[in-house]
Amino acid sequence: MSFFARAILFLPVVALLVQSAPAQTLEWVRSGSGLEDGGGGFATDIAVDVAGSVYTTGTIILDTDFDGDGVADGFDSGSGDIFVAKYSGDGDLLWVI
Repeated sequence: MSFFARAILFLPVVALLVQSAPAQTLEWVRSGSGLEDGGGGFATDIAVDVAGSVYTTGTIILDTDFDGDGVADGFDSGSGDIFVAKYSGDGDLLWVI
């Protein structure tokens, strides 16, 4: 089955990931946000591998929550850092570097 993903970008939300089946039905949505005033970031690219995992990359400012649980998954030195995140085909955050 072929999937595609789209990133819709809003600050302070890091990325809103939408994965759709070929029929263009919504499969899942995930968002993340900055945990401090002025925090957040944006995704610059998104890709899906053959197994259906979703990868996104971009920039964060200050500590960022990538899975919406209120705990920082990405940490910034204060001047803006890049990230790469991997989500499962079901939308679960697997890792962030």
